[in-house]
Formats: sequence, C-alpha cells, structure tokens
Amino acid sequence: MATFKHVGDVITIDDVEISVDLFRALEPNYRPHPDLEMLVYKDGTLTTRMNGKTASYSGWTEGERYIARKEDFRTILRIAQREDGETNQTVESIAYPELCRERDYPQIKDLVIALWEHIVEKKDTVESGIDSLQTQRVDVKNKYPLKEETEDGSNNLKGSTETVLPKGTRRTRNRSKHSG
Repeated sequence: MATFKHVGDVITIDDVEISVDLFRALEPNYRPHPDLEMLVYKDGTLTTRMNGKTASYSGWTEGERYIARKEDFRTILRIAQREDGETNQTVESIAYPELCRERDYPQIKDLVIALWEHIVEKKDTVESGIDSLQTQRVDVKNKYPLKEETEDGSNNLKGSTETVLPKGTRRTRNRSKHSG
C-alpha cells in the first residue's frame, strides 16, 4: 500500500520526495496545522504528531487523492529541477564565464585537426571544419561574455575566419625578412 508522509518541510509519497512549497503548487489547499511535527497516511489510517503527542484517525480522503497524484508530483519535481539547473547554469555563467567557456568550447584536438587540414592539406575552411568550429567558438563567447569589446563597441563577436587565417605562404621564424 502507498504511503503519504509529511515531516518537516518535505512530503514523501512512496519514493517521491518533494518540498511542501512545491507540493502546494499542485495542492494549494494543503494547510497542515502549524504545530505539526509529522503526518503519515498509510492503509487508510492517518497518524499525526503535534507537540510531542501522537494521534491516529481513519477516513482521511485527501490522503488517497494525494497518493493518486504521485505522478503529477513527480512531473512537477522534474520541471522544478530542470528550471533550477537552468538557473544555476545562468548564475554560473555570470559568476564564472571563463569556466563555462572552457567547458563549451570545441575540443583542442578538433581545433588542431581543422587547422592542420586547412594549412597543411590545403582544404578550404568549410571542408576542414574551421568555419563550423569558429561559429561554435563565437557562439560560446557571446553566450559567456567576458569584459572584452569588439571594434564596433558591442560585446557580440562575429564568426568570420577571413581575417584570422593566413592567405598564401607566411615567413617562418628562422627566415629574415631581408633574406631571399
């Protein structure tokens, strides 16, 4: 048989644990006595403890309704946890944008391979994957902005690789600009 339990600020229906405030989102009329220490409903019997005294009653119809809504409570709990996760991610992105960028950036291995394929194997930026990686990098930078500003004064960066990648050959460190 299913069990409904209210202890402290937590309500448990079998294996579903939910805060009283979240429980009230679906059951706004649930108002236990302010002196309630514990409430347990199982097998048609309601047992309460208030001010250190325990009492049992039968015929608490709300208990059956609450138990029957267990899946509704499970759903609202999932929604609340997802929203909490999104809120935590937003707070984290404001407090620690560098860490969020590091987590969401393309992997170094992918960047190196794309550059190798573009520079050494002479693949274009689309074929080597540089364009999509740069777009991903810019999206991450715009999602988690640091205190950097772009040439136009905005914080949004552009995804172009045209000014970043070399055109043609470049001098090496060992060559002097005056040597042939």
